[in-house]
Amino acid sequence: MKTMRRGDWILTGITACALAASLTGCSPSQDFPSTSVPVASVAPPIEPAIVSCNTLLPASAAATALSVEASVLSPRADDVFPAGVDRPEWAVIADMQTAAGRASGMLTCGWVADPDAGPKASGVRVSVLPGAAAEFAAIEPDVDDGLNDFAPADVGEVGFVACRGGEADQCRVEAIAGDTWISLTVSPAPADPTRTLDLARAVARQVQGMAAPTIRPARTECSAALSSEVLANVAGITDPQMYDALTIPAREAGITTAASRHGGLISCSWTSGDPGTSGSVSLMALPMVAISSPNPPLTMPATPVMHAIAGVGDSAGAGCGPDSCVLIAADATMLVRLTSTEVSDTTIAALTQLAIIALPSLSAAR
Repeated sequence: MKTMRRGDWILTGITACALAASLTGCSPSQDFPSTSVPVASVAPPIEPAIVSCNTLLPASAAATALSVEASVLSPRADDVFPAGVDRPEWAVIADMQTAAGRASGMLTCGWVADPDAGPKASGVRVSVLPGAAAEFAAIEPDVDDGLNDFAPADVGEVGFVACRGGEADQCRVEAIAGDTWISLTVSPAPADPTRTLDLARAVARQVQGMAAPTIRPARTECSAALSSEVLANVAGITDPQMYDALTIPAREAGITTAASRHGGLISCSWTSGDPGTSGSVSLMALPMVAISSPNPPLTMPATPVMHAIAGVGDSAGAGCGPDSCVLIAADATMLVRLTSTEVSDTTIAALTQLAIIALPSLSAAR
């Protein structure tokens, strides 16, 4: 029996807007500062959903599901890199996911009984995504998708529930109410799932008629960013084989995948189909219109050390660690993150060239 997936638990941190703004104004060969900098607005915020956390998941309802007093609950804080803590570069992935989720209209709320217990804390978390009926239908339980091993549940129009012990130790409900996808988790798994299902039904009633944003960011496809010819000539990836991490349906797809797509995010990687060559290139890209403001000050990633790169979009920075190199760039329309598993004297130059090609290609395809 398969264990519960954790891939749909979005990590949060600084937004992609903050990241992009922090790159502005750097000159070649300059290291990015590690101090906080103010962030300017780069695009109008996406229209928010009409449902709030106060109505979607009140503390009293979470307390009932957990069999605790509401007074012991605190709002769930998902920022694993709070202020003053050095952020690794890969946290940018979470930033872009979070921004795309907000742009999609997804709302995520949660309560925790013991904040100091970390991931093992007792708590409730719910995410709702309007306008996602098609994606939900694409992964309804069968042997090839992420909801197999779930049992039907009387929640919304179509619902499923699974409760697990062991390391996962949680009850999870996935349901569609109207056209809004609901993903609810209660941990640890209660002995009787009735209260979990009651809470899920209450959430379903709240989201009936929930409105998606009037305008969602347009999403391009991975093939629009970098051609096979470019990957071969610039990155040395012959016969490139593409993988789209946000494909639906897919076994590991879930509400986060759907929200990322609705928010305009793309996440792709290419490896060589030639067994005589190695290495890979990965790309994440997010339309700047998906980035809401205002945003808090930020601290740039501490590892690897990022150096400003001239001539790429409006601003860009790059650096290499022991196993990979990364380049982050932004222009008026797109924010991109490119990585390569090849670490050499020419890798940054190759990533720079890929970014110069990808930015206008993605913008033109929207």
